[in-house]
Amino acid sequence: MKTRVRPCCSKETFANEKEARRRLDRILALGVSSKLPMGVERCRNGWHLKFPTADTGPSAKVRAQVEARDTVCVRCGALVPRDEDSIHHRIPRGRGGGNAVENLLLLCGSGTTGCHGWTETNRAAAYRLGFLVRTGIDPLDVPVAVAGWGWRYPSADGRWLTPQEYGADPAELGETAP
Repeated sequence: MKTRVRPCCSKETFANEKEARRRLDRILALGVSSKLPMGVERCRNGWHLKFPTADTGPSAKVRAQVEARDTVCVRCGALVPRDEDSIHHRIPRGRGGGNAVENLLLLCGSGTTGCHGWTETNRAAAYRLGFLVRTGIDPLDVPVAVAGWGWRYPSADGRWLTPQEYGADPAELGETAP
């Protein structure tokens, strides 16, 4: 019998570890869930079943390539401590954007703060500056206004290419990069 406990989050909360382990064993024995728990964990008001999390971000290798290419925030040029940076998807994952190096930028802040937040709230300008790419267009073909460098094209091997190296006419890029 489950002892009533005030829930501390959206997960089912158990009063003690024994109750949580009993539920875990029952779920594993019956196989009633499409996503099976992998253990139990202590929380603020009790115990929860621990489920595996889906990591949809780039691999450690791809992240290292992006961090090596973008040594600072691509939008503002500020040095960003590695624990405070965020990898931005030019074509968002929800619209089919993948974790290829050319689809990723290093920005300061999170999806709601810093340059990453600016990109999410100022979408028209972000498209104009190459921080966002429309669905169906290859990110390799869309230049980015890289702070301090001007317009650059990303390459699949994790480098920035000048418009001349890419084979584009710099005059066609219009406004100068910030």
